[in-house]
Amino acid sequence: MISPPRMSLGSVGGITDIVPGTDNVTVDIIDGVATIGVTETGSPARVFNNPSRSLDNVFQISTTRDAAVQYSVLVQVSAPDISGSHARVYLEYANDAAMSSGHTYVAQADVSISGVADITLEAPGNVGGIIPAGKWVRIRSSDIVGAPFYAVTIAQEVLL
Repeated sequence: MISPPRMSLGSVGGITDIVPGTDNVTVDIIDGVATIGVTETGSPARVFNNPSRSLDNVFQISTTRDAAVQYSVLVQVSAPDISGSHARVYLEYANDAAMSSGHTYVAQADVSISGVADITLEAPGNVGGIIPAGKWVRIRSSDIVGAPFYAVTIAQEVLL
């Protein structure tokens, strides 16, 4: 039985920067001569999504790819008296759907009004960042003062 020849890709033709999972490597041995081909396929194409997301619910964007995300949250705060109102929106992720393991804050946005009476303010509470593959995500609202109204109006998620 004849064994195929063994060779290190790092010692053949200076090929040293092959990226597993993104580059295709072929080795052809014909009449004892090895021909090595490397086809750089690069990163997978980006995938753009505009899903419907709601506040305070946990979701997973992708189990295999990181994602760049941007969420626009409409925040409405009312000041019935001079004590005002203060709302906060968080973008956070964790390793599990219970948001108890590896909890990480990505971004926060604050909207507040005070010092005036009988006024309502609508403002964006935009949050965004990079979410690692396989993480569970939540856009969370927090009423700091008063009882603000929140609604996710636009969501963009780009798989990297």
